[in-house]
Amino acid sequence: MSMYWASHFSGGKEESHSLLAEAISEYTGDVERVGALMEGMYAGKNGKPYIDGFDFFSISHTENVWAVVFCERECGLDIQLPRKCRALSIAEKFFHPDDAAAVAYAAAVDPQKGNDLFFRLWTRREALVKAAGGSVGNRDLPPVTGDRAVYRGVTYSIHDVDMPGMPEIYAAVCAEGDEVPGHEISRLDQVNGRSGDGNKEEERKRKNSF
Repeated sequence: MSMYWASHFSGGKEESHSLLAEAISEYTGDVERVGALMEGMYAGKNGKPYIDGFDFFSISHTENVWAVVFCERECGLDIQLPRKCRALSIAEKFFHPDDAAAVAYAAAVDPQKGNDLFFRLWTRREALVKAAGGSVGNRDLPPVTGDRAVYRGVTYSIHDVDMPGMPEIYAAVCAEGDEVPGHEISRLDQVNGRSGDGNKEEERKRKNSF
């Protein structure tokens, strides 16, 4: 599993496709193949994107941060910058009762811890939904506090992601199977020399595990 992200996203389908093409180029190491792969992209069940003859992938963005994960199995990714919201009421309405109870307990001990757990579980739910297909509002979603979740007879593994240099972002990946595959994360801003420190070769080699 490989994840690529960028912090210069201004929004829109066209720019997202451009970033996806950059990420595919880095992931495959084959620039000439990118155009054909992008032309083979289509929307599957529930609008989930696929590319003919290519690995599974999942895209997410929050404000100006964009990210994609590639995997040989069905996968899901969600990233989220925290914002003010009625965490307890949202958890009670949408989360599995076990997850909602965990958020309520954490909030009773420390409101900030409750808020932190809420966003962590929210990204996990989104990642699971993107891997399995469906809606985050589905009432039959299982609890996501553990490393594995069984949804509609299929086992998925869920893992939190630490975004390098972006500790304020909550992120999670999900993949079909008992364990999240070996993985790495790379920043497109640095891979393509946008970070501005001049050491492009060192940036190109820099990868972080998550």
